[in-house]
Amino acid sequence: MTDAHKSCNTRLQSSEHQIGRCKGHAYHTINTVSRLTMSPLPSE
Repeated sequence: MTDAHKSCNTRLQSSEHQIGRCKGHAYHTINTVSRLTMSPLPSE
C-alpha cells in the first residue's frame, strides 16, 4: 500500500468509499496531467 493510499484511506470512513475516492483522485490527476501535456499552451 502506498503512502498516497494510506492518507486517502485515513481521511474517509467507509472502505468502499475510500477505494472509490482513491480511484477518482488518481483518474483526476492523470486527466489533469494529460491535459497539461497534450494540449498546447494558450497564446495570449
